Amino acid sequence: DFPGLLEGIEVRPGSPAQLVAVAAVRWVAVVLGDAPPAPVVLVLDAFDNPVPDRLVRAQVEGPDGPEQDLSASTGAEGSATLALAPPSSTGVRQVVLTVPDSTVPALEYGMVVVAPAAAGLVGAEGGEVQVSDPASPATGAAILVAPGSVEESVVFTIGSLALDPGLPLAPPETAIAGAFVFDYGPEDAPLTGPIVLVIPYSEADLPAGAAEEDMILFLLDRETGAWVEAVGAAQDTVANTFTLTVTELRGLILAPGVKRR
Repeated sequence: DFPGLLEGIEVRPGSPAQLVAVAAVRWVAVVLGDAPPAPVVLVLDAFDNPVPDRLVRAQVEGPDGPEQDLSASTGAEGSATLALAPPSSTGVRQVVLTVPDSTVPALEYGMVVVAPAAAGLVGAEGGEVQVSDPASPATGAAILVAPGSVEESVVFTIGSLALDPGLPLAPPETAIAGAFVFDYGPEDAPLTGPIVLVIPYSEADLPAGAAEEDMILFLLDRETGAWVEAVGAAQDTVANTFTLTVTELRGLILAPGVKRR
């Protein structure tokens, strides 16, 4: 009836100084800073099947229930733009996009909202951002930036996220604790070298019968919403950490877990 409209989601963040967002088909990671965040703008494109004046609806379900219900009509070129109000609290949101007067199935995507457990400005000389607060669930997490990995001063952030099976972002079957969210801004600042992430874990969180050597590091695939094994992750059983070297850091979500038996 209306193919294509919901296949062209483009997520446009607001001011990079206020909001760091990930352009993704299925998942958006939003990091709340000190300044009020800007709206998250969704641009839906009809591609080669433009249908003007078609109503598009976005419903946002938050941790405590419905939060937003907004709609917009497609223009002459078949595109529609919806601006979601900035989230005011942390947690996972489920956003359901529908075209009420068509047979297009609803498309769901998630919005992960975290408050930074640590944030730091790193320049071309390199540096480190680490969560040192022992009361934080992200304590021990770190971002290691080698000299030359950024060409200009960039704000790197680390956040933690509790994984609840009742939330849209379901934990991997074998997750042992919460997830870690890594991001940076401004949005147009390129990474010009590798970045090393340090992800801590506690042996006390291991399920009964599981050994520390059974552990792996899970990565949330932003396009499919599936948890996959983070290729190249190295485990240090003395320090109780994983390290992962990456060349892209836009809203990266990682969770330590154990292998399926």
